[in-house]
Amino acid sequence: MKKHLPLLPALLILSACVSLPDEVLRQHMLAAPVPDQAPYGELDPGSKSVETSRFLVRAYSTETAQTYATFCEDSYTRLMSDLGLYSFAPSAPYNIVVYAGKDEYLAKTKQPEWSGGVAYGNAIHVYENDAARGVIAHEIAHLVFKEFMGGTDFSQLTWLNEGIAVHAEKAALPASADLYAARVKSLVRPSPLSFTALTSMPPGARQTGSAVEKWYAQAGSLATFMIRAGGNFNFYLFLRKLKEGLPVDYAVGEAFAGTWRDMSDVHAAWRASL
Repeated sequence: MKKHLPLLPALLILSACVSLPDEVLRQHMLAAPVPDQAPYGELDPGSKSVETSRFLVRAYSTETAQTYATFCEDSYTRLMSDLGLYSFAPSAPYNIVVYAGKDEYLAKTKQPEWSGGVAYGNAIHVYENDAARGVIAHEIAHLVFKEFMGGTDFSQLTWLNEGIAVHAEKAALPASADLYAARVKSLVRPSPLSFTALTSMPPGARQTGSAVEKWYAQAGSLATFMIRAGGNFNFYLFLRKLKEGLPVDYAVGEAFAGTWRDMSDVHAAWRASL
């Protein structure tokens, strides 16, 4: 599905426990697609696994696997509540592979030096560090969004896919919430992107730095606003209407009837809330 750190599906390089340089934090914005069956190296013999109803976590100790399994379940439960997807369940457990450290991760995944994690199919590969939880929270949201939407073409909903992932990331890590709040204040609030610009110009290989940071910060802010101001159940209806193939304006009008008529209304209300 994707590589991580700089571009469309993003993985995070954040820490909830330590203060990382902003340049490092920024790198989660970029990612590049990888094959669904990417041949990543397995953990060495003797690794342990913990399976829950939604995740299969593998690491080098049962304690580590259990810690990440608990975190995954907590993140998943919080995301389901926020999105109103109470009846959704993955068709198979999501696989989480936790390497011992960065050297092993880079050697076995062949990712670039700046990478904090890589995802493909229904699996997420990370290594033990403070950033891993951010990677996982962000990427679980991508896996859920992709599976919920099924065969629906959501290529025009990159802003929503990434916005939900950023929302999940912020909810999982205070450091992430602080980072995005600062970027909304410094980059988005002074001159927000129009909704047309947000949907027609998702970050690409030729965009870097503050343009990418602004795009992700605004997508996350808009998604969080729609969830909070529109209501969890209505947001679920919105996702369901999109899954049925309705254009975004019609989906808004039907899902948020009485609150917003279309995305123009949503965008105006969101701007007023900044």
